[in-house]
Parts: sequence; C-alpha cells; structure tokens
Amino acid sequence: MLKKYFIPYDRALKLKELGFDEECLGFYWVLENYTSYLIEFKIDKIYKLNNLNVNAPLFCQVFDWFREKYDLHIEPRRTLDERNWYYFYINLDKGTENTKGSFLYEEAQLACLDKLIEICSSVS
Repeated sequence: MLKKYFIPYDRALKLKELGFDEECLGFYWVLENYTSYLIEFKIDKIYKLNNLNVNAPLFCQVFDWFREKYDLHIEPRRTLDERNWYYFYINLDKGTENTKGSFLYEEAQLACLDKLIEICSSVS
C-alpha cells in the first residue's frame, strides 16, 4: 500500500505550521463537517490548496526538506542485536541525537519525524 510512504495527516499539519510548502504528489483533502480526511493524488495537475487542505509529502521529501532548511542530517541505523530493530540518528550542531528505542523501520521513520518536528518547533 502506498499510504505508508506518505507523512500522516497530523504530522503534515505540523509541517505546514513549520512552513513546509513544497510541491507534493498528493494532498489531504479535509472534508468540512467531518473529522476524517482523504488523500488525493495530483500527479498530472497542481491543485491550489485551500486552508482546509494540507500537502501530503513523502517521508524522503520531508527528510530532504529538514536537511536543506534546518541543516539536520539523518540516517537510519540498525541495532546490533539479533532483533534487527531500527532507529534514526540525527546530526545536530550541538552534537547528535537519536530516536531512542527499538522500532520497526516504519515506526522509526515516524519517531524520527516527531523528533525533527520537536527540534524545529523549539527553534521557531
């Protein structure tokens, strides 16, 4: 399923608040009077997003954006035990930080994204 490659809606909303406005393959179409949302793809068209709609970027696109805008470099790492868990290593000006914990790869991506949002929200 392609959904796992896209940033979840709640994080996409936080990215929008941080100033993420890059062109994306899709967007979250928030239906008025509903708490649910749909992902729409805009492969051959660029839609003008209104205040309700939010870009739906890919994880790799957002990680590139954090690198370019905030100079935050990340890399996935595997634990050195037999469980083959993952975490992400984030290079900061003042040192390094990791997402701490043992995750499946997709969970590690999300934990890393949350940590990046936390770091940049405290700077903004």
